[in-house]
Amino acid sequence: MTPQYPAIRIAPEIVTRTTDTNFEQNDAIGVTIRKQNGSKYLENKYFSYDGISFSSIGTQWYPEAEDESDILAYYPYTETGWPATFTVKSDQRGTGYSFSDFLGAKRSGVKPALSPVDLTFYHLLAKIDIHPDVSAGSTIERITIGGFIPTAVVSLETQSASAMTGAAAAEIIAHEITVNKAYDIILPPQKAVMQITVDTKNGQTTKQIPDVTLLQGKRYELQMTITDTGDITQLELSGQIRDWGSGGIIEIGPIDNGVIVEDPMNPDTGNEGGGLEYGGVRYATRIIGGKEWMAENLRYKPAGTIGYTDFWYPQHREDKVPELGLLYSYATAMAGEPAVLNDASTIRGICPEGWRLPMIGELIDLASLAGKDFFDKSGFFYTDYDGDGYNDVRNYLLSSTHPDEEHVQYLRIPNVGDTESQNLQTMTLPTTNIASSVRCVKE
Repeated sequence: MTPQYPAIRIAPEIVTRTTDTNFEQNDAIGVTIRKQNGSKYLENKYFSYDGISFSSIGTQWYPEAEDESDILAYYPYTETGWPATFTVKSDQRGTGYSFSDFLGAKRSGVKPALSPVDLTFYHLLAKIDIHPDVSAGSTIERITIGGFIPTAVVSLETQSASAMTGAAAAEIIAHEITVNKAYDIILPPQKAVMQITVDTKNGQTTKQIPDVTLLQGKRYELQMTITDTGDITQLELSGQIRDWGSGGIIEIGPIDNGVIVEDPMNPDTGNEGGGLEYGGVRYATRIIGGKEWMAENLRYKPAGTIGYTDFWYPQHREDKVPELGLLYSYATAMAGEPAVLNDASTIRGICPEGWRLPMIGELIDLASLAGKDFFDKSGFFYTDYDGDGYNDVRNYLLSSTHPDEEHVQYLRIPNVGDTESQNLQTMTLPTTNIASSVRCVKE
């Protein structure tokens, strides 16, 4: 008689979902279970949802009750195999919208059990909510977004997605929620020139927003004004991020597609971390938003680096380093690691073992929780070096997020003398001629 082992069941929690806050009856996911020895116990197994948990008829746990494994899952299931790419629908009206949804989940250290395995699913693409202000004399027939590549390269191992390099951009018709009031569209994370075409009963109008960067797992709002003749007179990509994770506000203007992060009314100062010792220096750390962060600027000098070539002293004063940290060139901060586009994987860079450079989305989340004071109190002054000297109002903190190989994203922290903006915001800048502060986040 064949021994009976516990059935494998998965209890899902959705952090983001395009259409709903939960899975629906008969939704299907693909599940892979990889044992600690590297062998695959299940590979792309079909699991369906019964309203409480996912399961697959006749699928049971392995007999080694103490053997741990990794569980990887994705939605929607495809029988052609474990997906390496995912393409959103070119027409997202009707069912095309829900079929453009792609979520991933991963959990390590799982042992066989009678109870379901809790698995959290995250959205790996980006979403835009479109809110037109339409004149009473005009009716929208459809909204089309162009300029973006519709296919994403996905990695469930790293829970990441990015637009397929070299693929052609396409026009995608937005999902209509309410005529003249609300529309949605799902796109892979990428940087592009956004082209918006609005077809009304009175004609067609096309506008562009240059250098739009969409980050993985974020939701943005696109606002526009449409006249009674069908013309688009105002266009702004903005809005506070909601349940897809904090992403801030995107505006067109002198901040170069910056994501503005408003200071929170009640900053989260977090809890004291375990601290960090690196290069003979002890750093304070704070646990904020579930991540442990350096609470002061890095001041480590890698072997062989040269002052005023690889790093700079704040205010040209070496005695300020204990208070303000060092200012690193991009090459020094990256420590020779190549750029990884759109956060396809993490980058350690100059950080100590077990720590890494933060992604721009993580810096945005940190800023939205802790506010500007978390950075100001640690000496974020005189950190911008652009070839002309130090600037005491425009100060940059390096991320590892590369929209392309020649640009990298920074979190900008304003000083009291900054007349342009007192908000924290992100900037996409060249990888040359900038020396910035660095803070690491724990893996």
